[in-house]
Amino acid sequence: MELEWGHLSGLPDSLTERPRGRRSLVEQVVEEGDRGWSLEEATALARNELTPHFPPSDPDTGKLRIRYSDTNFQPLMVIAQQVSGHPMQDLYRDLLFDPLGLLHTWLPDGQPEEPVDERATVWFGDRPLVDRPLAMQSFGDLYSTIDDVLRFGCALFSGGGFDDPATLGLMRRRFTRFGFPRGLASLRAPTWPIEYGLGMMRFELPRALNLGRRLPGLVGHTGSTGSWLWHCPELGLMLAGTLDQTTAALVRFRPVPRVLAGLEAPR
Repeated sequence: MELEWGHLSGLPDSLTERPRGRRSLVEQVVEEGDRGWSLEEATALARNELTPHFPPSDPDTGKLRIRYSDTNFQPLMVIAQQVSGHPMQDLYRDLLFDPLGLLHTWLPDGQPEEPVDERATVWFGDRPLVDRPLAMQSFGDLYSTIDDVLRFGCALFSGGGFDDPATLGLMRRRFTRFGFPRGLASLRAPTWPIEYGLGMMRFELPRALNLGRRLPGLVGHTGSTGSWLWHCPELGLMLAGTLDQTTAALVRFRPVPRVLAGLEAPR
């Protein structure tokens, strides 16, 4: 499971990568309208029509190659449902929403515990993606608010969101740095200088890219719609936000260094 959770599998991304002569699943949703797909369909696409990027890395050898792929996460959701005997909506509610008081977080086929304002429109470049419920369900995405994301982050980074608080240490026990992007598909995913542990990123801007000045490191994650949740242990700071723009893979990292540069670490 570490291969999938740490993106060491080398599997192609069944959502964003294009089969020969065809659009990717994401592009089909953008260009052709709403559609859904099963895990079996996405897995068959990755297996039969896309090419692996490298053989699975062995975490015990120390020679690791890493590439972000949504194909890694999809089987984990199925495993969670099979092991627990409950659908994902029940797992989210029982393990996260209710214990953490996330009253304004919900799955695309459900409703929040408390009413919220009209949800923001997600964009693909200059095109609004509205009325895509089947695709949103297939992506496995959630709707939420900044307040709820910060509440989740406070629980996650304190270890309080787990039955075993040691799980947090496991997630950040070993980080592997992504390589430089090669091709358009890799530009949509996390790349150098970001590192990845188990379901968690680490981001520290190199001094050479910040006029020789060191900025504090961050741990957290970004999302496919230009969203982010970062924790800065050195400053005791939590940062969350979103651009609601699926083509903003690099833009979502730009505000963070400016925020950190304006703060002084406690002495």
